[in-house]
Amino acid sequence: MAVSTNYTFIPFINNGDSNTTSTQVKDGSILGKDDFLKLLITQLRYQDPLEPMENTEFISQMASFSALEQMQNLNTSFNKLASVIYDYLVPQMQWQHAAQMLGKEVTYLNPDAEDEAEEQLTGVIESVLAKDGQIYFMINGTEVPVINVLEIMAPKDTSQDLLEKILDQIEELENNMGVTEDETNG
Repeated sequence: MAVSTNYTFIPFINNGDSNTTSTQVKDGSILGKDDFLKLLITQLRYQDPLEPMENTEFISQMASFSALEQMQNLNTSFNKLASVIYDYLVPQMQWQHAAQMLGKEVTYLNPDAEDEAEEQLTGVIESVLAKDGQIYFMINGTEVPVINVLEIMAPKDTSQDLLEKILDQIEELENNMGVTEDETNG
């Protein structure tokens, strides 16, 4: 007896389809809870009335049935959880990571270059867009797939330069105001 479970998902970033349907079918060689229950009922129906099944045997089989049912419920829950993670959480994480790239300077393969010629370009990520289930960066007016990005440059540390400029301006102000060292000390 084949067990079929159908799920319908509408992912955050879809592949152009409005609905994605996943179907999971188990082959007939695996007994399910319905098969187990049918076996138990058949066993009870055709037992020898002079030597009926022991209570402990019956309870043991019912416990096995209950454990099988709970395992199948867990399996179904895990499949649903995996589908939710794959269809919703992973695309959300990809989207967030891509959004963090805004304003970063990157080196990328030119998507408009011929197949044999791998042209590397450098540019700043202007925007992020999702199209056909994929994430693209808008760089220099061109849609660049994420997989084409080869290098992400670290932002330049401008805090030291800024500090030096501020100190130079303070020194210049002191010189312009004619403040002497004696006046600053008291």
